[in-house]
Amino acid sequence: PPMFLFLNFLVQVEIFTEEIIRAGSAASLSTLLNRLDPVLRKTANLGSWQVISPVETVGYVEVVDELLAVQNKSYERPTILVAKSVKGEEEIPDGTVAVLTPDMPDVLSHVSVRARNSKVCFATCFDPNILGDIQANKGKLLRLKPTSADVVYR
Repeated sequence: PPMFLFLNFLVQVEIFTEEIIRAGSAASLSTLLNRLDPVLRKTANLGSWQVISPVETVGYVEVVDELLAVQNKSYERPTILVAKSVKGEEEIPDGTVAVLTPDMPDVLSHVSVRARNSKVCFATCFDPNILGDIQANKGKLLRLKPTSADVVYR
């Protein structure tokens, strides 16, 4: 019981700390910048991609509505997930080698940090035509080669 109480206390402190950070002005500024980023990128001609974890990889394309729905799944073969919705608190499923999304989670979000630590390619695509082209390759093997501002695929 004493160990359980101590662990419970640590969890409560972590949750409290996360809530304090999310309630602060830095979180509001981050949300504002995320909304402005696509406009600024277009104005500055910076391309259609925000690459969060630049890892070159090869995998089979799988399209899902939300990362949350498959976070506990385990893929048997290397999988490139095209997720229409990524909030930021999800886990990356086992067997996933890349996550591509039109959503833009914060670069310091849980999923972004997990992607970098796990060497999983993670990128936001602002161009629905490019994302649609990748989705059209569902079930096919694709190679992703990200740079700092682009993702080349074939």
